[in-house]
Amino acid sequence: MHTLKDLPIKGFIDTSFVDWPGKICAVLFFPRCNFRCPYCHNSELVLSPDSIETIEPESVFARLNDLRGWIDGVCVTGGEPTLQPKLRKLLEIIRKAGFQTKLDTMAAILMYCAN
Repeated sequence: MHTLKDLPIKGFIDTSFVDWPGKICAVLFFPRCNFRCPYCHNSELVLSPDSIETIEPESVFARLNDLRGWIDGVCVTGGEPTLQPKLRKLLEIIRKAGFQTKLDTMAAILMYCAN
């Protein structure tokens, strides 16, 4: 876990029934975004992320371990999570811990809409 010590997790919901249709998941929120969508529901993460306390990854993974067998996976969102340099490593660790992963990103939506 030490490789993710400086990961800026700005929010954590341990149990969500709405962020992944048909699944129970935990949700991790990351700061910053390179988009300025007028409908953004997490604008504080985009416009003033430093005003939000950072959550230690160790505490998140300890809680995920407690939820093993209850939740199906982990939804990673933001802000824009693809701006995180350690995103790939985080997703690998989550999957190795036995959870499915879902990535909520505007980048993928915009690429899809452009095609």
